[in-house]
Amino acid sequence: MGGPEAAAWAAARAAREEEQRISLAKRIAWAMELWRFAMPITGTPGEFYFRGRGITCDLPVTLRFHPACPHPWLGKKPMPAVVAAVQKPDARHLGVWRIYLAPDGKGGWRKAGVPEGLPPKEGAKLGLGDVRGGAVRLCRAYAGLAIAEGIETSLAVMSDSPGQGCWAALSWGGMAGIVLPEV
Repeated sequence: MGGPEAAAWAAARAAREEEQRISLAKRIAWAMELWRFAMPITGTPGEFYFRGRGITCDLPVTLRFHPACPHPWLGKKPMPAVVAAVQKPDARHLGVWRIYLAPDGKGGWRKAGVPEGLPPKEGAKLGLGDVRGGAVRLCRAYAGLAIAEGIETSLAVMSDSPGQGCWAALSWGGMAGIVLPEV
């Protein structure tokens, strides 16, 4: 563990780590730009999407609507999307979760002009920025907080049990990796 080989390996590792840091910083910046250009969800196809799924609770400010959110897998094709703030335990907003919609807000990934070659749900929901360990906070933190896999499931819990708050972990793996506040 010495000599020129070790020095070359350490330099290569440092270069990879710097590239990863820069790449993450760019993804966070892009996520924050999408968030800034998204609008409140009330009265938009984003609200229609949730109401069409039986969600009756108030929709929190952590959910917004972007009428022309670029889709990274489809050549940056602009598509309507729900844009959700992904926050860390200290409430830093470091990413977004996108739910791409058909123009009428009914969900329907296929109705949005997605090529048939992709699996039905592949690319319909995507994270951007630093989303690992984060959650979409749909209410304040408190001792009786529930955690669910997705935004729709979390909102269904809140709709079916008024007074019960819930956060979305965004995936099954995210449920295991979510970092909760001390409360």
